[in-house]
Amino acid sequence: MFKGLLAGGITTGIAAVFPEAVAFPFFAAVLGLFLGVYPGIAMVDPIESRPGIQWVVAVCLLILGLVGLWDSPILLAAAWLIFGCWALLHRLTGVGEGVPEGYPSFAFSYSLVAAGFVAYMSVVGG
Repeated sequence: MFKGLLAGGITTGIAAVFPEAVAFPFFAAVLGLFLGVYPGIAMVDPIESRPGIQWVVAVCLLILGLVGLWDSPILLAAAWLIFGCWALLHRLTGVGEGVPEGYPSFAFSYSLVAAGFVAYMSVVGG
């Protein structure tokens, strides 16, 4: 969990020097990278890992994040927050068979930092 907080802090530190017009697309791109992990892992073992639901969640959250770029960055923050809950769900249930032990807690803590930063930037402005 500490690694996710640290990585999230480093990422937000990097994004803090960007203007708002670049920071939000940067976080949308990072969200896309994070969202690709679970479907990728699920495709290794398609029977146990349920790749269908992994893909549906990934695509829906990516769409929510992209709509956030277009309409309101709060939706991008919401996509990060929902992704964190999705990562926590992998940790607490058997949804993510084959997911490495530490990844859900890393993704959860990272997503909380990212969601907080995006929400702060959208409310306060760049």
